[in-house]
Amino acid sequence: MQKKIIFGTILIIIIIFIVGLVPKRNTNIYLSLAGYSPYDRIDMQIDIDGERLFSDTVIYSAFIPDKLNHSMRLGFHQISVKSNSLNIREDKTIFLFFNQYIIIEFFNEVEFIRDSPEFNIRTNSNPYYIE
Repeated sequence: MQKKIIFGTILIIIIIFIVGLVPKRNTNIYLSLAGYSPYDRIDMQIDIDGERLFSDTVIYSAFIPDKLNHSMRLGFHQISVKSNSLNIREDKTIFLFFNQYIIIEFFNEVEFIRDSPEFNIRTNSNPYYIE
């Protein structure tokens, strides 16, 4: 039992050390307006770890989202998305690992599903598929 605890502790320390040494990797960030929306475009401001990454308008496209590329390390990141015109703000902490992308989607209010418009921030494994 004692050996398992020591082995587990050493393994966790080694993993944290390796993750800290991994250089920044290019991460794809996809921006989209999902589903039916009366807005053909909305303003978006995206901050990642306190750094302004994007401050522009996202135009509705049925299939192809806007794509950004940003160098990020593995680990936890704070993402903040804001729209001034719609008065919406969403903050989320994500864990980024190897071979993952970030998707930020805007969902309009829908009767019986969602009371107000919102942003959805999530990660997924590469490659990005359009279904």
